[in-house]
Amino acid sequence: MRMINKKRTFRDRLHEEMRKPGFKKGFERYYLEAVIAEKIVEQREHQHMTQVQLAKAIGTGQGAISRIESGEQNLTFGMLKKIAGVLKCRVIIDLRPV
Repeated sequence: MRMINKKRTFRDRLHEEMRKPGFKKGFERYYLEAVIAEKIVEQREHQHMTQVQLAKAIGTGQGAISRIESGEQNLTFGMLKKIAGVLKCRVIIDLRPV
């Protein structure tokens, strides 16, 4: 009888990687930044704004917006609030016990 190989999904691989020392902590840090960056891009595009327009509206340069959206720049809460205001969004933070 021939065994059928089940495709490993991203979740399967992630579950395996989470067992490795240090991976979980790094992943959780990056994941939060990536989700925030993705939301900013999504909302900016929904508002039909360019990075240049968003940058001008919050008083910074396009390069800063590019770095924020790519996760290369730490995003302060103050900057996030400015961006959210321009994008007509609100910031919701939820702390949960681990």
